[in-house]
Amino acid sequence: MLYRPDIGFHGTIESQIGENELCNEPALTLCDPVRFGYWGGNIAHRVFEEISKTSAFSRIAILAKNNSDATIRFTTHTLWLEDSQVPSARRDWHLDRVGPLLFKGNTELADLRDPFGFPSYILVSVFFPFANGSRSVRDCVSTEFVLDTFEGSSGDYLVDPRIMTKDIDNVFRTNPFLRTMKVGDRMIVSFSPRSAHRPGKAVVSGWRFFLRIGLYTHGEECSPYPNHYVFYNPSLDLKKNSVVFRKIGQKESISDCTRRSISLINFPDEALEFSEKHSLSIGKDEGIQRIDSIIMRSCS
Repeated sequence: MLYRPDIGFHGTIESQIGENELCNEPALTLCDPVRFGYWGGNIAHRVFEEISKTSAFSRIAILAKNNSDATIRFTTHTLWLEDSQVPSARRDWHLDRVGPLLFKGNTELADLRDPFGFPSYILVSVFFPFANGSRSVRDCVSTEFVLDTFEGSSGDYLVDPRIMTKDIDNVFRTNPFLRTMKVGDRMIVSFSPRSAHRPGKAVVSGWRFFLRIGLYTHGEECSPYPNHYVFYNPSLDLKKNSVVFRKIGQKESISDCTRRSISLINFPDEALEFSEKHSLSIGKDEGIQRIDSIIMRSCS
């Protein structure tokens, strides 16, 4: 498989985000527009409205409208990070998959094909250091991309994703001049499914907001967690080489949790109870209308 970065920069978001809002922001995984509208938070909806004004999103919206095999999905989270923590359970270099994820026994088999052929993902991340931090401090937590093109041994259809990660690691071992770049705090960035990347690392403690929008194929799910409402977000502590979990809106961490998220298709009442108990700012019916109108405007 050829790993070829296709990355675009579309300016920075201007939304004023109050740190007190961050504790009231829900977390969602791979939600369709209707569920993102209903369950998404005030921050995510405001940031998405800015993203929707870019040509990068217009292309995504138009393709989704005209292609019944494609759907837009949203992933968002806000979590507290300590120094040397990563906003993910892993820090592997990887590609984001568009198609289904299957299992053969306990082995993952991923569809890593690129059916759209253009930057079909967009992301934004914002970091709020506990103490005022420089631009470089805020940029550290943003996603890091490989900028060079290279060929690996992995196939692209129903392959073990560990081979993909090994491909990228091998290139770093054999090429000391491989170029990478952090995309930067508040930057609207589009990228293709062939663009290798990994999450950034906090160098001081603070809150981090993240929103990713992508095109995915219909049919078999690309993840075990489509349309999921998240209770606990993971972060990898690089100092201790262990994963910790934090409940939405809280700084305290635990080493394990039995139920990280639930399906919004199967358990909407439970999600609503959690939202009300923790005073989360979900969009509800007004949010559905808002997101639908934004997407329709982007198609015009």
